[in-house]
Amino acid sequence: MKKELLPNLKIIIIVLALSSFVSALQSGPSFLNVTTDKARYSPHELVHFSAQLAGDAPAALVYVSYWHLDEEIDAQSFTIATNPVSWTWQPPPLDHQGYLAEIVLQTDEPDTTWIAVDVSSEWNKFPRYGFLSKYPDLSTLQIDNTLNELVRHHINGLQFYDWHYKHHLPLKGTPEQPAEFWPDIANRTNYRATVAGYIKTAHERNMVALSYNLLYGAYRDAATDGVSNEWRLFKDQAGAQPDRHDLPASWASDIYLIDPANPQWLDYILDKTALAFSVFDFDGWHIDQLGDRGVLYDYAGQEVSLPEAFSPFIASTKKSLSGSLVMNAVNQFGQAQIAASPVDFTYTEVWPPHDSYSALVSIIRQNRATGGLATVLAAYVNRARSAQPGTFNTPGVLLADAVIFAAGGAHLELGEHLLGNEYFPNDNLRMSDDLRRRLIVYYDFLVAYQNLLRDGGDFSQDYLQSEGEVTIRNIARRGSVWGFARTVGQRRVFHLINLVKATSLEWRDDA
Repeated sequence: MKKELLPNLKIIIIVLALSSFVSALQSGPSFLNVTTDKARYSPHELVHFSAQLAGDAPAALVYVSYWHLDEEIDAQSFTIATNPVSWTWQPPPLDHQGYLAEIVLQTDEPDTTWIAVDVSSEWNKFPRYGFLSKYPDLSTLQIDNTLNELVRHHINGLQFYDWHYKHHLPLKGTPEQPAEFWPDIANRTNYRATVAGYIKTAHERNMVALSYNLLYGAYRDAATDGVSNEWRLFKDQAGAQPDRHDLPASWASDIYLIDPANPQWLDYILDKTALAFSVFDFDGWHIDQLGDRGVLYDYAGQEVSLPEAFSPFIASTKKSLSGSLVMNAVNQFGQAQIAASPVDFTYTEVWPPHDSYSALVSIIRQNRATGGLATVLAAYVNRARSAQPGTFNTPGVLLADAVIFAAGGAHLELGEHLLGNEYFPNDNLRMSDDLRRRLIVYYDFLVAYQNLLRDGGDFSQDYLQSEGEVTIRNIARRGSVWGFARTVGQRRVFHLINLVKATSLEWRDDA
């Protein structure tokens, strides 16, 4: 290790390895699970805990200690009267803090479990972004079950993917008489009560609900709804070849791209979005795009720069709708313009050639340097396998998360299912029970140590060296441990990523 350490610097080593998380088998009472009632808490808000026990433990003592990083800040104990057992805790009145609750069941065979708590008045400081993608006729219980699972992972914001009617006409019906149900672009039937129920329940759990839509998408027959064909983007200067995103023939339409710099389109889509928001209590807009489309022209034959249109579009949207805004920079396309706009955080959908673990770290570092904002990555692990039913590769998912979390980012991956494909309703790949358990541990780690992982700081050139059989390198190499460092306040943090038995350095893990 380099010797030039800051005076009185506290050194923290964070090991994100593929460890087993195996607990001792319990023959007596033990914890099945522990939950909190919300994904995020405002300062001065009480945290409500609940723990389900496997087996009876009448009058047994439970001891709970509360930690902020390496300091125990509070503790309490109580006897069990019911199963599940419930209790509350009042965190310190500080904003943007992560805590870890260690819960010990003190019986003849003691058992311990943990859960994290995020106390943050705003979600965009430490965004943990999830998604919803299916809106059939669901019961309140089904909605609760889905969101309770996401709350257990502390997901504090939701992207409502393809909830709308048409891209250019999100609301079917009128604000006075909205439709009860409608077909989406894939001709699935979405229900108003389900969308509204998800939004209401998300708000009760302190989760932000964002409406998904493209900034420039329209159906082929959008002219019948007031979208002029002259607003489109074209591949040729003569205006004979409109740019479009081809979709399956069984779907409602291909998506035709509209010039986002066209003021008539801007007025149109902001008006239609506002009408939808008057019916559905969304907190903002997740703005999507389709990445680099090559050279494009407007109807007059003038070349159009899409990235230059992003920032004015976002600024106008913020003024019109207020609320939260997030925009997808597909493979970093237009990220400089997006990050300089009033977005809540930077969001990158990652595609080739950014296939390596090192590339994930580079994107997060670049985003932080560009806008100083938090970063969420949409990175589809095991994507090549998602065309057919199967199971996610547990080490591949965990190693991708380890790298993203260590670099200070978060991973858009959790919704009604784990995400393996850019079409979010695709649920061909399932999580094993083992992966489900381990992801809870990873997300508890992400929240409990968010003040080291994501709360500012700078990457440093310090590195660790080893004298044993396991080599520590400051670059990602198979057969070694990958180490990199960050300075956060008076702490220097060394991240260690276990690549000793890795067979590939590509996070997508297609094989």
